[in-house]
Amino acid sequence: MIVLGLNLNHGNTSACIFIHERLVCAVEEERLVRIKNCSDFPINAIKYCLNYAGVLIEDVDYVTVNSKSNYNLTFKIIFFLKYFYRNIFFFSFLFLYFNKKKKIYNLFKLYFGKKIKFKIISVPHHISHVFSTIDFTESNKKSLVFSFDGSGDFSTIESYLVHENNLKLLDKNYFPNSLGFLYTAFTQYLGFFNYGDEYKVMGLSGYGKPIYCEKILKLLKSSEPFKLNMQYFNVPNISYLTGQPVIEKIYNHKFIEMFGKERCINENDEFIDQIYKDYAASLQKVFEDIVISY
Repeated sequence: MIVLGLNLNHGNTSACIFIHERLVCAVEEERLVRIKNCSDFPINAIKYCLNYAGVLIEDVDYVTVNSKSNYNLTFKIIFFLKYFYRNIFFFSFLFLYFNKKKKIYNLFKLYFGKKIKFKIISVPHHISHVFSTIDFTESNKKSLVFSFDGSGDFSTIESYLVHENNLKLLDKNYFPNSLGFLYTAFTQYLGFFNYGDEYKVMGLSGYGKPIYCEKILKLLKSSEPFKLNMQYFNVPNISYLTGQPVIEKIYNHKFIEMFGKERCINENDEFIDQIYKDYAASLQKVFEDIVISY
């Protein structure tokens, strides 16, 4: 059995291929097209995997994708009906829900021009993350696995009990109550607006002191379960139309009123005020404490 796995509709699109349950090859599209955090359909990664494995597209039995449109469907519909007047999310969601698999089939036909026989299997986003850890839990009869993410299929946190490759969902958190969005909001506030810049905040935190933790906690309605106070945030909106993910500003004017003027970067920017280093250190401490509490 040959399985082609894809990361689609996301930053760092990629492909991997399994033959008889053995991983043969995996590569990100970024590595082949040299576009940082590339979000395009990973056609080059797909062709690389097929060529490396020595198989043709017509040999593939299944294509798996790390997203499932009808997962958390009730919560999606309630949210989009609530906010559709503020943006076009609701209509784009309906289009994606009814056309996702058809679009994937059409892209394969466009690039390969052959009769496609494989079946597409949609795997919920967080379960994809959980599956990636199972190979590291073989020595444990039972393992507790957490998946923390910005958002995936409308979940932001999911926890599972894993026993002999069987998954039991224990708890989940829903969009937009996301630790990832909290971290990204501060990443933007600290002057780092590119997708994936959070690592810069992690590095910056080492130069500050966590003296603003109580202030940051005011952005939350609760930490268990994790809920953001949305009066300080915009509804997260991510676009993939340019080939790279672009995240609109998540923090709003009330956020600025609480924390002060956001840090601005220019070409000659070589100095970072201590307050921003301390904000980074405080954010890291709050983030770690919440993760540990789970």
